[in-house]
Amino acid sequence: MIFLDGNELRRAGYVGVDRRVNAIISDFSSATGIDKSMDPWGRDIESACAEEAYGKHSDHYWDGSVGRFRSSPFGDVGDTEVRWTRYKNGALILREKDIPHIDSWFYLVTGLSTDGYEVVGKIWGRDAMVEKHWKDPDGRGFCWWIEQEHLILER
Repeated sequence: MIFLDGNELRRAGYVGVDRRVNAIISDFSSATGIDKSMDPWGRDIESACAEEAYGKHSDHYWDGSVGRFRSSPFGDVGDTEVRWTRYKNGALILREKDIPHIDSWFYLVTGLSTDGYEVVGKIWGRDAMVEKHWKDPDGRGFCWWIEQEHLILER
């Protein structure tokens, strides 16, 4: 388990808030496929915390970027993409906006800031974005839905 200290939580929290504000003023708040069962502010903060946790786990610097989107050649942590879910057995989800990063590693991080995070596994973008993973299992729109059994596991 990866636990963030107070300074790490604070930094990720600020990044999450900045990202939410940018989404609101840029009208990205109505994006399709978003898990609406969680408060969007909390979702953005937890996502940023998961990126920070991956950086800590992998010993790579997390720059906490705000406003860098999928069209950027840079990943969430270095050249790596991080996807987060609060569900321990949750899937790694990619959407069409992730296509520019088809030649990147995508890591799945699960957990919450209060309970700690776990880096579950990874998949190469090109291996993830294939027909067998293209589905709409939860009614939020089609995506590449990669179950944990299809990841290269870190556990």
